[in-house]
Order: sequence, then structure tokens, then C-alpha cells
Amino acid sequence: MRKDYGPKKRYSVQQSSNTKQSRLSLGVEMKINNYELKENLYYWSKGGTWLEILPDSRVKVGISDAQLAELLKGRKPTAIVVSPKGSSVKQGGRIAMLRIGKVSLTIESPISGVVDEVNKELTVDKLLKNPYENWLAIIKPSSLDAELSNLVKGDTDEAKEWFRNKV
Repeated sequence: MRKDYGPKKRYSVQQSSNTKQSRLSLGVEMKINNYELKENLYYWSKGGTWLEILPDSRVKVGISDAQLAELLKGRKPTAIVVSPKGSSVKQGGRIAMLRIGKVSLTIESPISGVVDEVNKELTVDKLLKNPYENWLAIIKPSSLDAELSNLVKGDTDEAKEWFRNKV
């Protein structure tokens, strides 16, 4: 998954296309070593997951491409299992698992709350192709304001530094 091309250009800022208003790829994003840092998302830096605050105050949760590559280390998962609707999740606790044979890898939730919706369209192949478009779940957060302080916003210098160190 990870690719490094040519000279030592550390990062570049790219403007994405405006083809679909509802797509996460809208807006400014930063690429560092071919991994994406979306400026409109909040990141759980300890677990590499992200959240997007929706207009109805629920949050859409997913995993960053950099974290996915770090977890998989070139291996192909055989399944992804997301916590079912109605499940309680804690910040830093398991929201999903990737299975590689008999091994299960934990994907951590960036926020505490109750799973309100699971992405029924999600497959391993879709997740590997584009982890930002293929979110895991939508959560009704239990303490969003308090827990946002544990996350980094993609447009901050703190997020950019964390991401550079991660990849």
C-alpha cells in the first residue's frame, strides 16, 4: 500500500474535485508519503481512526489509510467486523476488527457513544481501496465536547506533525 516516489518532497496540499457535496474527499487534504490527512476530520492519534461530525450531531467513524497500512503490514484481511447497531463503544475501545486468517486486529473508536448505524455497503475490498469513503459506523456520541479535546483536527499543525511522524 505505501509508496514513495522520487525526491524528498515531504508533503503537498491538493484541492479535491467538487463532484459530490456529500463525499469526504471534498475540501483541502494533505498528502504525506502518499497517505491522506483530511483537514475537515478529527483524528484519534493513538488509534489512527477518524471522525466527521454530521449536521445532526452524530459522528461518522472510519480508519485512516496510514493506520490501515500499519495494521496490515502488507497482509490482506479476510473479513471486517464492525460493532453492531446499539452497541456501546468507548474512546480507544474496539469499534471494529480486521481478520487476517485466525488473527484479529482491533480498530479503535475515536469517540464514546452508541453505534447508531453500521455501513452495510462496507467490504474489505472497498475499505482497502478508499478508507475515507468507506466509513465503518455512525455513532451517537455520549460526550462529544469533552472527548474532542483528545482528538486532533486535520487542519492543525499538531495533526500535521503527528501524521508526519506516523508515516
